Amino acid sequence: MIRHLRTAASLVAGRSGFATVAQTGLTTGFVLLLNMGTGIVSARFLGPQGRGELAALMLCPQLLCFLFTFGLPASLVVLIRKQPEQERSFMGAGLVISAAAGLLAVCSGAVLIPRLIGQYSPEIQSEARWLLIFVLLGVTQSFAWPALQVRDRFGTYNRARFWQTAGILVGLVALVLMHRISPLTAALAYLLPTLPYSLWCLGWTLREMKPSLADLKARGRELLSFGVRSHLVDIGNTLFAWVDKLILVQLLSPAIFGTYVVVFNLSRLITTFGASVVPVLLPRAAGKPVPEMIEATSRAVVATALLNLVAVLGCLFCGRLILELLYGLKFAAGYLTLLILSVEAALTGLASVLQQPYLMLSRPGIVALGHLVTLAAGGCLIYVLGSRFGMEGAACGLLCGTGLRTLLAYGGYRWPLRVPAPRLVPTRRDWEGVVMASSRIRGPA
Repeated sequence: MIRHLRTAASLVAGRSGFATVAQTGLTTGFVLLLNMGTGIVSARFLGPQGRGELAALMLCPQLLCFLFTFGLPASLVVLIRKQPEQERSFMGAGLVISAAAGLLAVCSGAVLIPRLIGQYSPEIQSEARWLLIFVLLGVTQSFAWPALQVRDRFGTYNRARFWQTAGILVGLVALVLMHRISPLTAALAYLLPTLPYSLWCLGWTLREMKPSLADLKARGRELLSFGVRSHLVDIGNTLFAWVDKLILVQLLSPAIFGTYVVVFNLSRLITTFGASVVPVLLPRAAGKPVPEMIEATSRAVVATALLNLVAVLGCLFCGRLILELLYGLKFAAGYLTLLILSVEAALTGLASVLQQPYLMLSRPGIVALGHLVTLAAGGCLIYVLGSRFGMEGAACGLLCGTGLRTLLAYGGYRWPLRVPAPRLVPTRRDWEGVVMASSRIRGPA
């Protein structure tokens, strides 16, 4: 038994593609479980009303950090892989762009807050404005994280993600024990743990990558040329994750909105598998021949689809029990919404994997156009169905939009991408790979 455990540990601890995906998958799973723990603590001790106010406070800090990256994470990875001799210049240009984008994000947040959460108390709106300082740090961090991926420092990247999330849970538990938990203190517990890891990552990048401002204009133009097109994909992904909340925060009462947020976050556990593959697939497959790229994507799609199916069935049979036991009876009313959102989460993970070859082939504009169409359709459906049927209707509208996005991402391979579409059904070779990996873990008989 000990020998088998050591063999399995050596496989996961290595630097192969399998080990890297396994490490990222395990970390993502732990992070989502920790997120589930933070959701339980905040929901039980703040209640639906307080949880809704916490979601309103976190809306701009979390949303703007994604909207104002200008595609730097993907563009830095892809361009440095293609032009490794320009690594320092690309990182220098990325530093300047991310700092400017962070300042722009803070200014945008100050304008958006009264319009997004105008129905909340003036105190909540004032606190939300003060929290915008974390937006600047979050956007700047988008320049540093890709450096770890480019250098294949996935272990460091995964440890930082884990301990950052663990710090959030520890902070929330400490607030409960001191009887100091409130929407504002809980928001600070979510945001403050990002400080040490963001500053460390920034310092590591400056020390190891030694960014240079030489050829700033040329490298910046290249980053923005690819990044803006890639950013349209990021914006589409981000808005799909937030469009329902952006609409419902204005339609629903804080208590019902708080229930929806709790159920939505629980359903995101299903995105673990897609989220584990994407950070590894892009840097590992970028620059490879098209057949190898599509084959890698096919394996990722098949594995993600099968694991997502198992997770959706788990929500079907255990979802109500989980809501009642972990979050309390007040949140059990969200069971039907959880079922709908679990299917939507499965499609979200699948769509995120299917989008990666578009970035590898420098065709992010195709995905962005699909996002524009499906986001408009999904947003309209969320508003109409949410107004009529509440959070269940909004979940159905989101599911329709995500389903259309997945279909367009898959259909775009034949045209206009003009490459073979990834497989959706496992082949004998896929099963043989699973058997070989299992036999390596079991060891000789």
